[in-house]
Amino acid sequence: MKRVWVIWVSIVLTFGSTILIIDVSEDTQGKVEYNGVEYTPHAPISINTNAANLIIDSTAPLPATNPHAELTGTNDVTIYWNASTSPDVDHYEVWYHSFIWDSTGDIYNLLATVPAGMTNYVHPNRGANNGGSYYYQIRTFDIGGNETRTLIQAAKIGNFLSIAQSEWWLLGPSLVQSNTSLDHVIQGQSMPGAWDYALVWDAPTQRWYSHLKGRPDSLNELTDITNDMGFWLHITGTARFATAGHITDTNYILMMGENGPHWGWNLVAYPYAERSKTTADIEMDLFSGCSQYVPGSLTIFDPTNPYYVKTLNGTEVLQPGDAFWVRIWADCVWTVDNY
Repeated sequence: MKRVWVIWVSIVLTFGSTILIIDVSEDTQGKVEYNGVEYTPHAPISINTNAANLIIDSTAPLPATNPHAELTGTNDVTIYWNASTSPDVDHYEVWYHSFIWDSTGDIYNLLATVPAGMTNYVHPNRGANNGGSYYYQIRTFDIGGNETRTLIQAAKIGNFLSIAQSEWWLLGPSLVQSNTSLDHVIQGQSMPGAWDYALVWDAPTQRWYSHLKGRPDSLNELTDITNDMGFWLHITGTARFATAGHITDTNYILMMGENGPHWGWNLVAYPYAERSKTTADIEMDLFSGCSQYVPGSLTIFDPTNPYYVKTLNGTEVLQPGDAFWVRIWADCVWTVDNY
């Protein structure tokens, strides 16, 4: 048995009077494999040197996949992901930020370290009753310290604004969710018990689809709401809307619909991962991404207006969980790239 010293930066092998130094870059944490056995850096080890070559593993593991968040009860958020398929995963790290989304995750803070056998983490006191918004990235580490980050991020969106009793509210999920049923999508403080009526506008047919609680299921045409759909919700008590899922790039298929007085109007959810955007910025993005957009048609919710909507001056601020009307003069696809 020969003595082998493994240190940061360099690996030093002593073969009698011969010393072999293999340099490793300072930002690489590599596992050492010798004679079919793996060894961890940063400590002296003894191995049999009467065998094959030494291999430095600086290959990052495959990332965890499908990260998404779920509201758990009234208080917590649970972050889930699918395990990395790499055989040498050592652990996962959950990194997050409140209110500020970063596609790279570079500004995020370490929330938790999770062993390789687990694929979820509960973030306490950040759930439906919490008005904050939180963005989550999962990082996978192998036994050599190599790191890979998830390609998409999980998120929980909250709203500090409480919805007053007996009012209509214009909302949008904004996040892709694991379950698109109404009771899963419409969550938050006092939800789903604090609403009784939901409406979605269908642009192709130019008609409303509705769901009224207590009405026979066969008469409720509206059963699901996806991340791109804006919807009207009638509130029966003080409540706060919250949603959880993951952030995605979105293709909005904006349609003219049948000939009629409301042709070209589409009701869409706020599509951005960014915490807020002015209506002027959204209009600019709409026109550059969909030249068929009718300038000045962007219309937003206004609880003080008898019709609950208003036209804009460009300074209004929208955020995830909101929705708005847009009008087009021909069918188009509006693509929003968050990553």
